[in-house]
Amino acid sequence: MVTSFTVVTLADRLRAALQRRGGDLAAVYARFLSDGASFGARVARALAALPLVPGQDALFTYNTGALEPLLELSGRGIDTLLSQIDPGRVEEALVEEERARWPGWEGAGERVPAAYFERMEREWSAASRVLVNSEWSRRALIEQGVAPAKLVVVPLAYEPAGAPPTRRIRRGRLRVLWLGLVCLRKGIPYLLEAARRLTDRPVEFTIAGPLHVTAAAVAHAPPNVRFVGRIPRDQTARVYAEADLFVFPTLSDGFGITQLEAMAQGLPVISTPHCGEVVTDGVDGRVVAARAPEALAAAIAALDEDRPLLAAMSAAAGAKARTFGLERFARGLERALPEGDFAA
Repeated sequence: MVTSFTVVTLADRLRAALQRRGGDLAAVYARFLSDGASFGARVARALAALPLVPGQDALFTYNTGALEPLLELSGRGIDTLLSQIDPGRVEEALVEEERARWPGWEGAGERVPAAYFERMEREWSAASRVLVNSEWSRRALIEQGVAPAKLVVVPLAYEPAGAPPTRRIRRGRLRVLWLGLVCLRKGIPYLLEAARRLTDRPVEFTIAGPLHVTAAAVAHAPPNVRFVGRIPRDQTARVYAEADLFVFPTLSDGFGITQLEAMAQGLPVISTPHCGEVVTDGVDGRVVAARAPEALAAAIAALDEDRPLLAAMSAAAGAKARTFGLERFARGLERALPEGDFAA
C-alpha cells in the first residue's frame, strides 16, 4: 500500500518556481532542508495513524527526510533504520582540502550550511540503527560521533540487464575510461598526474562526464588525455565498449555505483578504499590508495604490460557485477535491525 503526497509536493515546487529562488549553494541546501522537514512531517503524521507493533514493525528511511518520523516512532518503541547516503562532514572536509591543494581547479567554493549536517546528526541520534553502503562511510560516521554498534554496512543493489559482453585481448593502445562527474572529490587531478607519468606508453585516457572543474584545470591535462563531456545514458554502452579499463580514483563516495556499471560491461576497475568495497584487488581490478598518482600509474602500466591478466580480470568483473542483486540487499536489511523483521 502506497501513501503519497503528490499534490502537496507539486504545489511546493510551483511556489518555489514563482519565488525564483537563487541557484547558490546556500539556497539549494535551504531547499533540501525545507523539503526534508516538510516530507518528514507528513510521513510522521501518516505513521501516527498506523497501529504499529514493537518488535514486529519497523521503518526504513533515508537521511535528511527522516527526522520527524524517527522521533515519532522512537517514542513508540518501533525499530528504525536510517539509510545515510554519504560520509557527511568528512567528505566536505576532504573537498575543502582538495580546493586548497589544487587552487583554481574548482574556484573558492561555498561550504555546505552547518544546518544540513546538524539535521543529519539529529537523525543519526534518533535512529535505532544507521545503514551505510561502505566501510569508508562507516568509519566516517564513527569519526563524527556515531556509535559503532549503531552502524551496519549494506552495499547498494545493482542488477545489470543481460550477460556481460565478451571481450577479446586487444593489442596496441590501452584505452582507459573515466565516466562520471569530473570534480576534485572524484580525484581528477590525480588521474591527470598518473596520465602524465604514462605519456611514454601506448595508453590513452578518455574523460567522460559533466565538467565541474575550470578550463584551466582541463588545460593542465597531458596530451594522452581527452575530455568528451557529458554522455547521454543511451550512449554509455558504446563508451564502455570502446574502453579496456575503468578508473575510479575517488577521494570519497558513499558507494560508487559506477564501479558496478563498468564491471557489468566487462571492464576491470581501478578504485580506492574510499568507496564501496566492490573490487577484489588483483582479481577483477586493482585497489590503490587515494591521492596516489604514482600508484595509479603503476597499476595501469602493469595491466598494459599483461593483457592476458587484463582479459581474465574482465571476465571476473562481469561476474562480480552480478553478485550485487536485490536479494543480497534485502538480506542485508533483514540483518540490520535487532528483530530482523520489516513490516513497514
